[in-house]
Amino acid sequence: MTASDTSQIDQSSLKFHKSWKMSTNHNKPYSSSETEVEDDSSIPIDSSTPRAATARKRRSPRDSVASSGPPKKQTRLPNTLRKLSPLQKHITKQLKGQDITQELSTRIVAASLQLQKDYLTAKRNIPLVQRNKVPKPAVRDKICNLFHISTHTYTSIVGGYLQSREVYNSGSNQDGRSGNMTAKDTRIPRTKALRIAVREFVRDHRLKKKRVTGRQVLDFFIANSYLEVPKDDSGLYDKKAFESAYRATRRWLVDFAGYKRGKRKDNFVPKPDQMAKRNHYLRKFFENRALPPEDRLREVYTDESYIHEHYHRNDDSLWDPNDEQDVQTSKEKHKGRRYCFCAAMQGPNPRVAVPQLEADKAGLVPNSLWAFCPQKAKDNTGDYHKVFKGDNYIDWFENQLLPNLKQPSLIMLDNAKYHLVYHKDVPKPYKLKKAELQAYLTSRGVAFDAKLTRPELMAVCKQYIVEHIEIEVVRLAKKHGHTVLFTPPYHSDLQPIELLWALVKGNVGRQYSNDSTLQMVYDRLIAEFNALPQKTDSLQGMIDKCAKTAKKFFDSIPAEEAADEAMAEADGDVEEEEEDPEETLPSAPSVGYAGMPTAAV
Repeated sequence: MTASDTSQIDQSSLKFHKSWKMSTNHNKPYSSSETEVEDDSSIPIDSSTPRAATARKRRSPRDSVASSGPPKKQTRLPNTLRKLSPLQKHITKQLKGQDITQELSTRIVAASLQLQKDYLTAKRNIPLVQRNKVPKPAVRDKICNLFHISTHTYTSIVGGYLQSREVYNSGSNQDGRSGNMTAKDTRIPRTKALRIAVREFVRDHRLKKKRVTGRQVLDFFIANSYLEVPKDDSGLYDKKAFESAYRATRRWLVDFAGYKRGKRKDNFVPKPDQMAKRNHYLRKFFENRALPPEDRLREVYTDESYIHEHYHRNDDSLWDPNDEQDVQTSKEKHKGRRYCFCAAMQGPNPRVAVPQLEADKAGLVPNSLWAFCPQKAKDNTGDYHKVFKGDNYIDWFENQLLPNLKQPSLIMLDNAKYHLVYHKDVPKPYKLKKAELQAYLTSRGVAFDAKLTRPELMAVCKQYIVEHIEIEVVRLAKKHGHTVLFTPPYHSDLQPIELLWALVKGNVGRQYSNDSTLQMVYDRLIAEFNALPQKTDSLQGMIDKCAKTAKKFFDSIPAEEAADEAMAEADGDVEEEEEDPEETLPSAPSVGYAGMPTAAV
């Protein structure tokens, strides 16, 4: 060993001793795994020796982090709305009153052009017949949301560039905004606590079916000292001060809290049985759509409607308030007689990727239209469903609909009573006498107690029919290779044929005039149905719209189920009172009502 080698070893030993002495953990014995080399570049190590490999492994991960410079900035966005909302509110507040510079305007124009380019590129890369299905980019809305600008500002920026290639800059003279842009204190506090208090106040009034408007909220503010309105000598509010407070209340409700007036339609809570029917429909609907094209059933939607003789759509007609000669010679005519009609529409053929033939596109089922005018005067008023009976509907279903379905189909219809009838040979329990009920149950092999009364026998008979006999439309559909699926109650938004009725009846109503007759209404109705083959794109849009609504409901099922589980778990945590063993009655045997089978109806 040379002198130079000895010197290098002494230096390395000195470095090691120095680093060990500076360690914070002096009480532990030395371990090779705890050794941290400060600068191993000065230590000559032969890479071929095992000691060299060990020395390279001894480098602490902290050294690599410390040597790489300052720590990286956090770029991971919050993963919950609760964490995200405060950040968004903070940055939105920072943007208020800020100038729109030329650089920002240029970026807005560039982003708008890029979105439009992406849309046109996606449209160019698909077949011509499917280009109208590419969703429009909604450039203005996206840019306004991303850059937090108004639609007016967007129009000024992009419109100015497209017309004259000028880059927008805020301010009347393109030199920035002027004036005091700082936030001012409002008369009514815009705090989260007050918003929650008002929300509970409004919710309590609505729960009790009380009328609640800005006037009641103003009284709430005054009663809780959020507002002060002086009164005159007679004890009444000062008119000018009251009107000012009322305006402040309305601004608070609309601008800050976002309240709306009128009937609310999005807070309907369905019952558990209705939710079960809806979920069953959605599951079967999307199970069919998930099948391979060769196994998928073609979707068919059927429903009934009506149109009155004097149905019109002229309520939106123009009129000149200065025209004194524009007078109405008579009152509006009564509704008159009506035509009831029934039809079926079908979706595109699932076994054809790009339908070209009319029979493969969405449209009316050929020869499925059934229109008639009720002969009885009383059938032209009230609910139109009463003119449809089980017999005439089954006759249309069997002889007019099923023969025109050329491939296995999924027939979807609502729960109208005449849709749920049984075959004519199935007795109606409420029409049978006691002996006839007993004879029918005996012929079907249903055991029952001879002491049962007629109402009890009716219940047993009805349950047997529900459990063992198929509804007639279901039986007929199965016979022809089709499947019936009933839409859930209160969900007409899942039936695209409802949109078809609106289209047809609207077009007929727009042709109404004072000399229109019932025959003219019928002719116009038939003409509208005959024109549907030229509107396949509109019919496909109706189907797609309802399918999109169904997808929203279907995607919300897991969240609803989780909420139900949470509520059930919360209810289970409540301690129940202990029963007194001496007062506990013996459990009754598990039998049905009066000999009725225990299966659920």
